[in-house]
Order: sequence, then C-alpha cells, then structure tokens
Amino acid sequence: MAATLSSIESNAANINAVVTSNVNVPLSNIQGTLNNVEANATSINAVVTANVNYPLSTMAATLSSIESNAANINAILTTNVNTPLSNIANTLNAIEANATSINAAVSANINYPLSTMAATLSSINSNAANIYVILSSNVNYPMNQLRWGYPVEPIWIYSAVSTGPLAAGTVLLAHPVSSGYNSYIWGYFLSENDPNGNTFLVQWVNGTTVYQQMVVMNGPGTVNFVSAKAINDGLPASPNTTMAIQILNAASTNALYVVGILYGQVA
Repeated sequence: MAATLSSIESNAANINAVVTSNVNVPLSNIQGTLNNVEANATSINAVVTANVNYPLSTMAATLSSIESNAANINAILTTNVNTPLSNIANTLNAIEANATSINAAVSANINYPLSTMAATLSSINSNAANIYVILSSNVNYPMNQLRWGYPVEPIWIYSAVSTGPLAAGTVLLAHPVSSGYNSYIWGYFLSENDPNGNTFLVQWVNGTTVYQQMVVMNGPGTVNFVSAKAINDGLPASPNTTMAIQILNAASTNALYVVGILYGQVA
C-alpha cells in the first residue's frame, strides 16, 4: 500500500492533469457510454466468462516469449511504424475492390479436407524413392531430344549452284551416311529459277529399299521445309548409304538450282 501511495504521490501532477482535462466530460457522453455497455452486456459477459480463467502459466509464457524477442519486435516496429497511410489505404482499397473474388476463393478452399491433404502428402512420401529416380534420370534430359525426338542437333548441308541445261534425273546433292549411324532428315531447301519449274525427289535408302518424297514446283521459286518430326522417322537412312536430292525433269538452259538437306546422325 505504501508503495502504491508513493506512486500516486510521485505521479500527482500527471493524475491532476488527466482529471482536470476530463472532469467536465458531459454527463450525456458518460450516459451514452453506459447505455452502450448495458446494451452489449450479454456479449461482454460472454467474452469475460470465456477469458477470465485464462491460465496464468500461458500468459506468463507469452509474456516471456515477447520479452525474449523484444529486440526483434522492436526492429520490426521501427521498420514499419512509419508505413505511409496511403499504402495501407491502397491495400485496403484493393482488398475491397476484389472482395467478391477473395470471398469465392476462400469459400472454395477454406474447408479443404485435412484428410485429403494428409493422404496426398502420405502418397508423396511413400513414393519418394520412385519420384527421386524419375527426377534424377530426367533432370538433365537433352533439350535437343525434346525438340527433335532424338539426342541430336540437325545441321544443314547445301549443294553448289547448278546451271542448266541439266539432264532429267540429275543429282543436285548427295551426302553419305557414316558407318555405325542412322541418318534422319528434318527438312529440305529447294530453290530454282527455271521458267518451267521442276519436280524434286528427296531420297534416302533404308536397308536395300530406296525411299523418296516428291516436291513439285510449277515455276521459279523456293521451298524451305522444316519439321519437328523427321520425315523418315521409323525408316532412317541406313549406315554407309547416301541421301540425295535430284531433279525429275530436264532443266532449262541457264536455269539455276540450289538445294539443301537438314539432317542428323544417330548412333
């Protein structure tokens, strides 16, 4: 008691100031406050009843935690205490503007069953070894295989310029397939200024069978064709054979021809 009285005495000036500034608060204000308390008595009573026996041990632990983290709390407050009210207002405005969407998302997800989540996590955990093997074997999966279907980066080869007249069946470009490799063709380049046009044959040999694609050009022009899938997929040019492009018809005098093949070799 002595300590309390001493405290009151030492704070007399402050107490006097507070009392002086508030002693003439209108009774109507006081009455309004009391009416408000009375009107909410049930709610207030419920809150008090629910919390009046809050364990002192829990409170002590909470206060102890706050005290032990005082430096961190102070740092956060110091950093954020002067956050512009305009920022806060903008955030609140954004929340309000998107209230419908936010409410829909919360409503759809707030009751997501913990059992479902637990089952999913359990499944992942039980398959961890398999998942690890798949990731380990695929994390460095060649990008060229994703793009071209084979672990190879195709390259272009081109012919020199051929000038007519040229006989029907003239081979404009021939390229050998290396020993121990199959060769795949992903595209071709055909360019000519023959006024009569011509028909080109893109050829390769699989085993002992000659395969070819025919491209008809009715007049001067250029065709530059590239496919993500090899045009001879499943029937590659066999080792030690030759890929070629030839013209089907005779070429006119002074007509110019240039052709190319986009190919890659796979062991």
